[in-house]
Amino acid sequence: MALANEIRRYRFDSGEMTQKELADFVGVSRQTINAIEGDKYPPSLDVAFKIADVFGASIEDVFLYVPDDDGLHEFAAGLVIEVPLDADDKDGGN
Repeated sequence: MALANEIRRYRFDSGEMTQKELADFVGVSRQTINAIEGDKYPPSLDVAFKIADVFGASIEDVFLYVPDDDGLHEFAAGLVIEVPLDADDKDGGN
């Protein structure tokens, strides 16, 4: 299980808000925001709601539940999913 987030994008869209400014609004340290934003660990539910509230967004818009690390990798790669070729289609359809 993993929790991906859009905090960096929301900070940028909010006038390039710094991690320190967000931390002050939420009531945590800059290091905590850095760790959450960097997917080092998930926020508490209280902190997640506070972060979303700062941006006027829903928690679902800021945070995305990904069931496993493979899913997180796909999310981080822009949700690109590799589809194996059919055994009868060895030339890729050309």
